[in-house]
Amino acid sequence: MKTNIYLLAVGLLGGSALSACSNDQVFAEMPAPPVTENVSGSEDSGIRFAARIIQGLDYWDAPGTHDAATRAVWQEGQFAGWTAGDALMVSDSRLARTYEVTETDGTSCTLRVRQGDTPFTEEEGGEAPTFYAFYPEKAVTDADGRGDWFGPQVSAMLFAEQDYAENADGGSFGGYMAAEGAPLKDGRVDFAFYPVSSVIEVDVSALGEGVIPTAVSVKSNSGVSLSGLFTYDCAARTAKVSTVDNTACSQHSQSDVVTVSGLPEGVTTVRLYVLPVQLQGGVTLTVRDAEGRFYTRVDNEDVGEVATEGLTAIDGVEGAQVCTPYYKRYVFGTAADAPRINNWMATIPGNVRLKMLSIPGAHDAATSGVSGLLAGSAKTQTYDIATQLAGGVRAFDLRPRYNSNKQEDIELENLEIYHGPVATGVRLKDAIQTMVDFVENNPTECLYVRIKKENSKLLVEPTDQSLTWRTSVRTCLHGNAPYLVKKILPKMTLADCRGKLLVTADNPYGEEGNLEGVVYGGRLSWTDNTKGTNTVINHQNGSKTVDVYVQDFYSGSVDEKVEILNGSLGKAAADPSDRWYFNFLNFSGSPSSSAKTINEHALGLIAEQTGRLGLVFYDFCLDDEHHGGALNKAIIARNFKYVFDGRTRRKAPAAGE
Repeated sequence: MKTNIYLLAVGLLGGSALSACSNDQVFAEMPAPPVTENVSGSEDSGIRFAARIIQGLDYWDAPGTHDAATRAVWQEGQFAGWTAGDALMVSDSRLARTYEVTETDGTSCTLRVRQGDTPFTEEEGGEAPTFYAFYPEKAVTDADGRGDWFGPQVSAMLFAEQDYAENADGGSFGGYMAAEGAPLKDGRVDFAFYPVSSVIEVDVSALGEGVIPTAVSVKSNSGVSLSGLFTYDCAARTAKVSTVDNTACSQHSQSDVVTVSGLPEGVTTVRLYVLPVQLQGGVTLTVRDAEGRFYTRVDNEDVGEVATEGLTAIDGVEGAQVCTPYYKRYVFGTAADAPRINNWMATIPGNVRLKMLSIPGAHDAATSGVSGLLAGSAKTQTYDIATQLAGGVRAFDLRPRYNSNKQEDIELENLEIYHGPVATGVRLKDAIQTMVDFVENNPTECLYVRIKKENSKLLVEPTDQSLTWRTSVRTCLHGNAPYLVKKILPKMTLADCRGKLLVTADNPYGEEGNLEGVVYGGRLSWTDNTKGTNTVINHQNGSKTVDVYVQDFYSGSVDEKVEILNGSLGKAAADPSDRWYFNFLNFSGSPSSSAKTINEHALGLIAEQTGRLGLVFYDFCLDDEHHGGALNKAIIARNFKYVFDGRTRRKAPAAGE
């Protein structure tokens, strides 16, 4: 038997449009959809329409129609009906069916059955089933991805990555809506829809000339999930965010960041749909532009109100906290006024494991000030560490030793960063302080620091510096303890490390009695000039915490280096394990000459591959003459492609993915 449904809009609702308050950054919260009368006559915030069920064609008679976009129109404070191509799921407590709008005139709709073999029927005698509906159909999910749904409770997915095309549509409301309907009677069901998702809008019209936004992200400052798998009870009108998080950034993963990408040039307002949760401490807003730059603003004002009393249990949870769906609008302001620039990690979900990220790193990071006769072989960076940080570099290779071998000079004040025998003029304590200042002012970011004792000496009467070097390193790090990760763990996430430095040392610097250990982060060492080797990160007691693969081949021929790089970057991209990857692009001889060749080649490799890159250390970060700027952008951009993997409502994963 084949079925069609005709939907007749019976209550088009009026309401005020969004309006600004005096604050040029933040608009006032907007109310939920306007109040109307439901079928029983009591006050209700829903949108009513009637559905009449008759015989008709099913999905298999209309191939190709299931690929249409899904969106319903909520515009300028009123519900304006459905649009051709809209798809929603309807359940009568016994079976679920998918319907697609094929015709609409704004006040009435015809829906064709997309999926389902058994038609809804009226009960003869006994209690008739109640109907429930959920929009959009692509949001309906369950543990095995089939989308089965019976009864008032529906599992749905709100994605961390959203497509501008699904959120815009001329300003229409594309958020999720759910409905409880009356029993089928005389071929007709009365439905009342309610908004399920909250709406955050970001006005980017004032960014300024030359800034073309391509993506906008909203991060919860409290770490609460803004997207993920949730359960909505159509009868109780309550929602509960799932605690299920099977794998980081899987289909069912929760996220404290929601990003809308694919913005067309000239866009002025970006709409993001988030879970109905209270945002204590406000949000961090980040805009990515066409040049790969990031601009960030922070608003610490709480958003939303939570009710806990008189709520029906969901999945056995009594008194689940429910936040009424809300509208909140922010004006980003000008790019020049953004207090922080290039906070790209603010756009990455906090539950992403560190091993999944692609992180640009500076090899011999402190050498920008090197000059003179040895600069040709020792200078590997054009810009200082502060500039690298502002440009998005998040990993730093530091090689400290004392700048004097006199016994009275062996102290932290003289622990300077070297490249071989060449002094950089940068003290270790100052380099660490620059990084600490950065994460203190940019709490969404996480930095990796490699510390290796530089052993090259050209001074007369060298002394054994091992014990004093350890003491100086401990003193330097102890002074910044609140900003350091205490211990590296294999499943550590970005949220675990935001606002901190993650340090590994090639050389032990443990406390007395544990001279082979470290105090912060971990100890990581490998055989120098390796074409690729497996090693581990150890901690204080020497116990292994993380498996690591390292490639730092730097002698031989550039052609051989390029060939090795092909394999090591590909290995990182293909490995699904928790192993961390370190790839060094630097090469011996003239750093400037080799960087121009190797950095350009790495750009081509990254463009051809998918998957993570790990930590990539290279020379002349951000320097366009050496392809350092393009390489930096390419490595950072890999995080969005890999982390989100196109998982939007419009591009929902197939069953089982």
